Amino acid sequence: MLVALSLLSFLGLRYPIKMLPILLFEIGWKFLWLAVIGVPLLIAGDIDSATLSVLFACLWVVIVVAVVPWRFVVRQFVTGKGDPWRPARSSASASSHDDRTAISRNIFEGL
Repeated sequence: MLVALSLLSFLGLRYPIKMLPILLFEIGWKFLWLAVIGVPLLIAGDIDSATLSVLFACLWVVIVVAVVPWRFVVRQFVTGKGDPWRPARSSASASSHDDRTAISRNIFEGL
């Protein structure tokens, strides 16, 4: 999973807005790991060297949090209107469907 996220992060260089949900997922799991595992072990003094290296790797998320366009995230994902589950059928799409049906009917009648 980490390899897949790393590879997808390269797509984020070309399409940053489209990859924003993956970036938010990355931020979320790192903060969750830090809050549930890393910081409690660090406070208790029970942290080993492997966990400490993961902790330092997860701390790089601070840089990512600093560069995320949070105003856009809130406007797009929190207060923005969501996509409909089923698109409403407009009169333009209904007429184009009727045109396609008529065209296919004419093609089959010619056979």
